[in-house]
Amino acid sequence: MGSAEVRPRRGAGAVHFPAEVVPLSPVVGGEVSAFHFKAPYELKSPARILLVDGYYETRVALSKMLSLCGQTVTVAQEAKQALDLATRRPLDLLISEVNLPGMSGIDLMLELQKVQPIPGIATCAFNARDQEKDALAAGFDRLLIKPIPIAQLIHSIDDVMKKHNRTAN
Repeated sequence: MGSAEVRPRRGAGAVHFPAEVVPLSPVVGGEVSAFHFKAPYELKSPARILLVDGYYETRVALSKMLSLCGQTVTVAQEAKQALDLATRRPLDLLISEVNLPGMSGIDLMLELQKVQPIPGIATCAFNARDQEKDALAAGFDRLLIKPIPIAQLIHSIDDVMKKHNRTAN
């Protein structure tokens, strides 16, 4: 299976899409406003996901792809916004960039565990294996290095949901 990649800007993360994903509108500034495809991935455990990433393009691309795969996705740009959202709705999984503006993703997970303990997947835009230890200690189940192939993300979500015996209600 081939793939396409949306790389928002230098230094930002990228998202790999399977070849079946065809933008209906041109990619402008890294944003894809619509997709047309038959979802090649189906999660075994649909989840209510809180997605936190400082890059607009990454948030849009991941949230649209995960939504098309049957997930309920709430997005936040930074940790304080994510904490506010977490107090207002039930969540099954956190997917957060480690290097957020302001409060880090690691600090977000530590604070979130006090409010609504949930499993999490940390992401990082560069190979930061030194951050993996801190992410795991904070409560994340794994760290994925960007660019993250959608198949790897879907597999990781299924694994984490199964590990914690969680499904969306």
